Amino acid sequence: MNLQNRIKSILGLLFLFFAGNAALATDYYFHPKMGNDTNSGLSKNQAFQSLDKVKSLNLQAGDRILLAEGQTFNGSLEIIGLKGEKNEPLVISSYSEQNNSPSKLARIDAKGYLNGILIENSSFVRVQNLEITAEGYGKMSPEGQMRVGVLIRANKKGGVKGVTLDNLIISRVFFEEKGIQRSAEEVKSANGTQKYGWGIRVMNQSDSEMIEDIEILNSHISDLSHTGIKLTGNTDQNIRRITIKGNTVHRTGGPGIQMSGVKFVYVADNEVMYSGSNDDGRKWGRGSGLWTWSSSMVLIEKNKFMYANGPGDSAGAHIDFNCDNI
Repeated sequence: MNLQNRIKSILGLLFLFFAGNAALATDYYFHPKMGNDTNSGLSKNQAFQSLDKVKSLNLQAGDRILLAEGQTFNGSLEIIGLKGEKNEPLVISSYSEQNNSPSKLARIDAKGYLNGILIENSSFVRVQNLEITAEGYGKMSPEGQMRVGVLIRANKKGGVKGVTLDNLIISRVFFEEKGIQRSAEEVKSANGTQKYGWGIRVMNQSDSEMIEDIEILNSHISDLSHTGIKLTGNTDQNIRRITIKGNTVHRTGGPGIQMSGVKFVYVADNEVMYSGSNDDGRKWGRGSGLWTWSSSMVLIEKNKFMYANGPGDSAGAHIDFNCDNI
C-alpha cells in the first residue's frame, strides 16, 4: 500500500471511530405524568417520570436529559461528577411532544429542595430552555441555608469547566414561606444573615480546584429573595473566564449581579431593574444592580442598571474593595 492510500485508510478509520462515538450518545426522555421510572427512558413513549432517576443513569458525553414541554417536574435535578466533552456536552433541555421546537418550557419546581438544578464537579454541561421555580418549602422540612435556582459548585473532589446556561426562566425562588417580614436590622447587615433564595450561584469551595469557562446567557431571572446571579471565588480568584450576557434580572431582593474572587469576566447586554426590591417581606430589600469585590479583569459594557433600592451601597453599579482592572 502506497503512502497516499495508507493516509486515506487511517483517515477513514478515524472517521468511523469518531462517528461511532457520536452515535453512542443517548437521549433520555422524562414526563411527570405519562412517564414511569421502570421504563427505558429511550423514547417519548417509554419516558422516565422523576428527576431523581437522573442519578442512576450512566451519562456519557453527548447524552441529553429531555423534559416534556409545558410540564412541571417536582424536585431537583443533580449532575455530580460527570464529564461531557467540549464538542459533545451533556445537555439538559425541554423537548416537544410534536417533534418540533418546544413552544413551552418544561418547569422544575424545587419547592422545599436545596436547588432546582445542581451541577457539581462536572464539566461540559449545557442547560437550556427550562423554567425553574422554588418558592418556600411547603409541607417539607426546611433544609439547608439557602435555596438556589441553578447552583454550579466545585469542592475538593473536583473542579468545573465548560458549563453553559442559556434561555432559562428562573423566578419565585424563596427559602421561606410567605408571611415573613425581614427586620430593619437585617437589611442593614452586610450580606444578610438569614435564609434566602438565589437565582444562579457559582461557588468554588475548593482551594485547589478551578471553576472556569462558564456562560450565563439570554436568561430571565426575577422575583427572588436575594441575588440574581452571584459568583463566589476565593482570594486566588479561582473562578475564571465567565460570560454573563443578554440576561434580564428584575426585582431581586438583593443585588442583580454580584461577583467576588473572580478573574476574566465579561458582563454585557444585560438589563437589571429594581435590585434590592422590598415588595415581599421575604426579600432582603437591599442591593446594587451589579457590584464587584476582590475581582480582576472584568469588562462591564452595554448594560442597563436601573432603580436600585436600599441602604448603604445600593448603587446602579459598584466597584468595591480589592479590585483591579474593572
